[in-house]
Amino acid sequence: MDLINEVDSQLNSNFEDVKNLNFLLLISGGVDSVVLLDLLIKSKSVKTKNLYLFHCNYGIHKNCNEAQELCEMLAKKNGLKIYSFNPLLKNNNFEHRARSYRYKVSNRLISREAIDFILTAHHLDDHLETLIIQKRNNANSNSNLGIHQKNVNIFRPIFNVSKKNIKFYAKENNISWIEDSTNNNLKILRNKIRHKEIPFLRKENPDTLDEILNENKYNLENYKTLKSKILVSEQLLVEKSTENYFIVDLSKKYIPKVNLKLYFQIYSKLILKFDLRASKQHWLSFINFIYNSKSGKKFNFDKKIVVINDKNKFIFIKSSYLKKNKIHLLENNLSWFDTRVFFGNIPNENNIKYKVIIDKKILKNGIFIRNWKNGDKCFSQYYQSYIKLSDIFINNKVTNLEKIQYPILVDSNDEILYVPNLYYKYHLNTIESSNSQNIYWINE
Repeated sequence: MDLINEVDSQLNSNFEDVKNLNFLLLISGGVDSVVLLDLLIKSKSVKTKNLYLFHCNYGIHKNCNEAQELCEMLAKKNGLKIYSFNPLLKNNNFEHRARSYRYKVSNRLISREAIDFILTAHHLDDHLETLIIQKRNNANSNSNLGIHQKNVNIFRPIFNVSKKNIKFYAKENNISWIEDSTNNNLKILRNKIRHKEIPFLRKENPDTLDEILNENKYNLENYKTLKSKILVSEQLLVEKSTENYFIVDLSKKYIPKVNLKLYFQIYSKLILKFDLRASKQHWLSFINFIYNSKSGKKFNFDKKIVVINDKNKFIFIKSSYLKKNKIHLLENNLSWFDTRVFFGNIPNENNIKYKVIIDKKILKNGIFIRNWKNGDKCFSQYYQSYIKLSDIFINNKVTNLEKIQYPILVDSNDEILYVPNLYYKYHLNTIESSNSQNIYWINE
């Protein structure tokens, strides 16, 4: 197998105008990534000025410093920029933590350096190991897909190349690499499969490995078909979407429980640019939430995504979107969720979302905007007692999403003064027209 032509072929069949793309190669110093670097440098498709290197030294094996030195030497030799990191990670679930760290930091570099794609050196044997692990975990056909060659902003140019061919190329081209001693630890499931189970199957029952790969091809075709159907159904099921959230109405179409995970993963990736990943148990808990939770309940999918049941419509929302600091209401053009705040004159009267009329004396004393909080109460002049703000929302049929976005105006003691269109602590009749100040929230 001509590996240089293979890499060129894979790049050109998956991307347009490869020569103008910037790539970030994750390089460990092991044989796979060092060989891939050599292939990319010799490639006719990739310009070295568009190639960057990324290395993590986790300090967990005896040769880790040598591996870092090798990567930095190769970068210098080929005139490439390299980003080296030395993170300190906890030992429990280390592989998952290390992988999460790599992709988290490399994705930051993508934005900073205008990089188009991350390249990794995953190959055919890695794919086979993953399929065996997934099979052992009883993954369904939508999950038993192994490693994807192309996934959002990640691409694997030697995905179809065997480990045997990679090592042969390294020896033929006098390429040096550093062995990671932890790859020989048979307590790690992947290593046990790599060093014990696959060699045994190759010797005793080679047809089994072919069957696993053929089954994967079949599952992948079905996955692509289902994915196409899901994308077509987006307009039907996704009621509203922005870069920060989307709302799914599951009443519009029956979806088999086994396919729900894929629907949500695809919509999240497509709309929020976020890959929903979780353990099997976490997914089961989440699907249970979808089927059995009451309106208003929340599910923290992870640190970045929260899902809210809003009368059996489900809001997938970025956690960062929910986190609004208390803002001092001092100036025009403040940003509040999907609106801008204006005093007096407004740019577009047709786009008013909220409006309040405030006594300038109260405004001078200091008014702040914040989110609704569970337990918020407002003083009712009519009842001469405090009532729950949540009850006001319910009576006015405010949705759970609107409740999140609603501006609550408070004084310096956090006493609620105004909830636009819904509540005034001080009646409008008590405000002299000369002392009144109109404040508007305009849709962006």
